[in-house]
Amino acid sequence: MFVEETPMQNKTIYNESIRVFGAAFQIEKMIEECAELIKALQNYKQNRPNNVAEEVADVEIMCSKMRLLFPGVKEIKKKKIERLEKLIYLKSSEDSGCY
Repeated sequence: MFVEETPMQNKTIYNESIRVFGAAFQIEKMIEECAELIKALQNYKQNRPNNVAEEVADVEIMCSKMRLLFPGVKEIKKKKIERLEKLIYLKSSEDSGCY
């Protein structure tokens, strides 16, 4: 049976992982996981066997660790909102025929 951890349990696990393995290792692991996701997506595009779901999960885990390593949460949220607003603007411009 699958039991989802709480955000606090996840944060504890992530902090322990950072403490045990170190920040440099976590950054290298993030790079590795992003590369693996890229490869999985390439396989998907070419209708080859892929593990996109697993790699997305790994990247999401590493993103959570990166938020702990780089604690500019407000800055991350601000950048995320800016990028989403830009996507909405681009989509609405595309729909109206304006670029």
